[in-house]
Amino acid sequence: MMINDLPLCIKHSLVIMFADDTHLLIAGLPNSLNTLIAKLTIDLENITEWMENNLMSLNLEKTKIMLVGTPNQVKSMGTFSLKIGNVVIQSIDSIKCLGLNYDPIMTWKNHISNISKKCNYLLWTFHPIQRLLTPKNRKLLITSYIFPIIRYMVIFWSQCKKTHLYSVEKILRQFASN
Repeated sequence: MMINDLPLCIKHSLVIMFADDTHLLIAGLPNSLNTLIAKLTIDLENITEWMENNLMSLNLEKTKIMLVGTPNQVKSMGTFSLKIGNVVIQSIDSIKCLGLNYDPIMTWKNHISNISKKCNYLLWTFHPIQRLLTPKNRKLLITSYIFPIIRYMVIFWSQCKKTHLYSVEKILRQFASN
């Protein structure tokens, strides 16, 4: 069997697979949280059984769950967990998937903070040689190194609050002033 057969054992969740990462998504109303947890538990048990049958193992230490919803929904539901075998899987506040940092209410604050740190580090790294470069070469460096970081998955996180976008705008203004 191939890993691409894994979704065949999952009955209740949407499966998203990329390379060696697998994500399960399950949706429902806030008042059905216990039912959703039960269905997710069944799917995780099915995955564990499928892996054992195929001489693999699920790393339950790396397995995480996160509730996504409106601020009021997330706050009212609090933290929760589910149990697979002898391992309790706790809910988390953020998760990274394909380089995009998700949080429960999709503020993108953590993601923007991370890309701002990466960009600022690169700008700091370029600073000692900045005066040696022509304006054309400076622009080429920024376009090659900074813009891809900012543009990656921008379609998702660009709809965040304006206050979160300030750090990205600051980086772009810093580039424009050089």
